[in-house]
Amino acid sequence: MRKYRSLLIPGGIELKESDLTRLASLSFPEFVRALEEFSYWESIRDISNDLNSLTNIETRLDKYGILYATRISYYYPLSILPVLDYIVCKKIGSG
Repeated sequence: MRKYRSLLIPGGIELKESDLTRLASLSFPEFVRALEEFSYWESIRDISNDLNSLTNIETRLDKYGILYATRISYYYPLSILPVLDYIVCKKIGSG
């Protein structure tokens, strides 16, 4: 396994353990190209050629996750989810 296997977090909805194992066995450029199969590809498409900057890709994926969480937090407007979304957005400075 490659050194970035420890950075891949298991237990997600879209990436199963088998996907993580497959991705971890790829070189970094192949890893980035393999992300085209997943829903968040659109959020990193324009910077995916910058293979020297994992930080930029990570930042974009974080932003995608936050925007997704915000979107689904309002599915149940009378629950605690919108309040938690507000707190997270305030904490990271996007609110």
